[in-house]
Amino acid sequence: MRVRHCVGFPPPYRTRSPFSAPPRFAAWPAAVVAVAGIGLVLGVLFSSRVLASADSLALVEQGARAMEAREFETALQHFDSATRTDPGDAQAHFFAGAALNRLGRSAEALARFERVLLLSRLTGLAAPHPELDFERGFALVREQRHAEALAVLERYERDHPGRGQTAELTGRALIGLGRYDEAGVLLERAIERDPALAPTVQLARAAIASARGDVALATRALAEMPRSGPVGRHVEDAMARAPRTDSLRRGGAASVAVGRNSDAITILGDERVGVSGRQASDGFVRAGLSGYLAWRPQRWSVVASASLQTDDYFDASQIDQIDLGGSVSVDRLVGDRYSIGMSLSDRHTWVDGSRYLDQLSIGPQVGVRLGESVALAFEYRHRRDAYRDTPVLPQLDRDASVHQLGPRLDFRLNAGKLRLQLGSSYAAIDADGDDFDAGALGVNVLVSNEFTSRLRGRIYLSAEHRRFSDPNSLTGLSSKRRDRTYYVQAYAQYALAPALGLPGETSVFAQIDRSRRVSNIDFYDYDQTLFTMGLLVEF
Repeated sequence: MRVRHCVGFPPPYRTRSPFSAPPRFAAWPAAVVAVAGIGLVLGVLFSSRVLASADSLALVEQGARAMEAREFETALQHFDSATRTDPGDAQAHFFAGAALNRLGRSAEALARFERVLLLSRLTGLAAPHPELDFERGFALVREQRHAEALAVLERYERDHPGRGQTAELTGRALIGLGRYDEAGVLLERAIERDPALAPTVQLARAAIASARGDVALATRALAEMPRSGPVGRHVEDAMARAPRTDSLRRGGAASVAVGRNSDAITILGDERVGVSGRQASDGFVRAGLSGYLAWRPQRWSVVASASLQTDDYFDASQIDQIDLGGSVSVDRLVGDRYSIGMSLSDRHTWVDGSRYLDQLSIGPQVGVRLGESVALAFEYRHRRDAYRDTPVLPQLDRDASVHQLGPRLDFRLNAGKLRLQLGSSYAAIDADGDDFDAGALGVNVLVSNEFTSRLRGRIYLSAEHRRFSDPNSLTGLSSKRRDRTYYVQAYAQYALAPALGLPGETSVFAQIDRSRRVSNIDFYDYDQTLFTMGLLVEF
């Protein structure tokens, strides 16, 4: 969630609401931070100059006067002219970065500061400008590069102790890293050093309360803040967007698609479905409907979801499929970094109009946030597989009790648009039929990205090795079945323009599912590709 606000000088910064989780602070409304350092910066302009020409010196002086008058666009023009006049003028590059900082263009400011560092290394200067670390730290906090910002600001505090704005920025960096207790100490120190920082410090305190799950406290903290001054507009926007303590959200999606199955004999990832011999490829029509309800009272999260999908084949009606599923998950935040929860899911599958498989799964999970954008989760699932077409031969009874345990590491980068998930699992399968007792070890990788506001995609990869415990009845020998299964899914979705007059948020999508199983018993081999493309409406 992003809101815009003005902070007393143009242009408006972009920032996340303090109710985002985990909190990210691209650009807080710190007018005091933005302008209070100008006098000190300009005061040391000539004490540490490394200006290479009189022309660039004159241009920097003009820019300095514009900075003092808070005319930052004009100042930037003068500083840019100085860098063109003399590309080796480190001071001009520094002040161009400082002006960009005050214009909210922190990424560009960082590029200028890197140039200053490079020039200082080339010229052998130990300190190209005494305010460089402060300005870099300010820009790094805005860019959500909190670990780097913390290192730079701590160095600045060591060299220039006692500045209130340094403590405030350091506190914001610590909030971004999830170190809320330490952040609270720094925010208190910022107020002691400079009472004028009270509005932005109060906003930071509200963000900490929200991140800890106490939305009511965060809302009260915002309500106590004045609606005037450098943070007034931001407070109003944050209050308007803040969820209520007992917020209830809902959403859903409907889809219709056509597809083709390269090997119309199996359901993807399952055993053969009562069909002898090999079928040719066949097309199908797919329809789907899903929805969710999410309730988030303070430190709790309760999410319920349901989905329905049908596949109707043109010729291979023996694998016409209906999938109906639902789940409920409950999570509780514990402290600043931990969560515990429980989930329950139920899935029912019909094939060719007959009940085929019921799967009921339940289990706990524990999560820990390792850093600003990294989380680790451990989950256990107990699942019961109940097949409705159990063969007469008892050794072919696939009904099973499955115990599955595994960790999952989750990275969210680029303000949450890019996600990388790494997981592994071990499953113990205790089947009613001896042929299907097994242990399975698997690994998986998920990469998803929101490339633009309209285009998103994902790739999912998994591999599993399954070792069965007893000799397989198909061979008539003492051989035990060994399977290796590989699966890849690639998905792309493109949102259509609202001007087309389509309902909801309408997108076109395409998906490829590729699955291959290699077994030491040939009967269980399969190699299958599904391609699907269609229309998706989210509401």
